[in-house]
This record gives sequence, structure tokens and C-alpha cells, in this order.
Amino acid sequence: MATGGICPPRISYILAELEDVDAVFAPIKTASRVKYTCFDVSRHYVVFGTNAGGVIFLQNDTLSYIKTVTAKEGPVCQVALSPDENVVAFATR
Repeated sequence: MATGGICPPRISYILAELEDVDAVFAPIKTASRVKYTCFDVSRHYVVFGTNAGGVIFLQNDTLSYIKTVTAKEGPVCQVALSPDENVVAFATR
């Protein structure tokens, strides 16, 4: 009997509703027109792209703010962290 063919999908992340998401929105709270457009999650980081061209880094376990990197090319439409968490890639429109 042959095996193989269809592989089960690899589950990378589990989405869960947090009781308090204020920490996630704290970096953009003062700028009313800035919105998150995309995100990626790794073992240690949560990275958000914004419509204002920012890439925002948060600590995964505590959701504490780390830093913002500004993309001068325009709104960020996709972010991706490398598996070893040493590189972040982003795309703009």
C-alpha cells in the first residue's frame, strides 16, 4: 500500500482573543489616522505594518513595544519575519 500524496497543512499560529488588547494599539494610539494593515508573528516578536509606512515591533509574550522602523516608500502591505528572527521583510504598494 502506497503512502504519501497529501500532506496535512502545517499550523504555524493560533489566533486567540486577548482580554486586554490596549498594548497592541498603544504604538498607534496617538495617531488617529494610522491603521495596522498586516502582521506576522514569530516565537519572540509580533510585527505590524501600517498605512503610514511604519513597521512596528512588539515583544510576543508581553506585547511590549520595542521599536518602529519607517518605510519611506509608502504604506506597508505585507511583513514577514525570517524563521531565525534575524531578518524582517516588508512590501509597500
